[in-house]
Amino acid sequence: MPSTPLALQNLNENMTFADIQTAFEKTAKSVARPLVVVLPKLKLESEHDLLDSLFADLDFNVKVDLSAATKSATEQRVSTAFQRASLEFAETKGAPKEAEEEAKEEVVISRPFLAVIRDDESGEWLSVARIQSLVDESVVSFQFI
Repeated sequence: MPSTPLALQNLNENMTFADIQTAFEKTAKSVARPLVVVLPKLKLESEHDLLDSLFADLDFNVKVDLSAATKSATEQRVSTAFQRASLEFAETKGAPKEAEEEAKEEVVISRPFLAVIRDDESGEWLSVARIQSLVDESVVSFQFI
């Protein structure tokens, strides 16, 4: 795992997810190392439940509906990881001690991906997450930035 994040340039809160995907795709093609993405934090209005939509870069062909009743095992692990990350982010907003501890646990997924979280009601992008991963069942850490 590289210690220096792969930063996408010229991103701002007015960009659409397609814009972010394009920036990611251009950057990813120019580097040969495990995926570590840093994107700018956009407006955050939710506290504990930041989980409306989770998307992945087209290269990995993953879309997870976190509200779905049935999820695959990988989707469940991803969902759990983002719940923990949201609780970790909410720590300064009075999250219970147990939630803070749970948010620090590591979760394993099968492949790296780029994730963005959106508010379904407003359609506004709320936040992006930094996701660190190596391919093939490596440990992934989630951190809102």
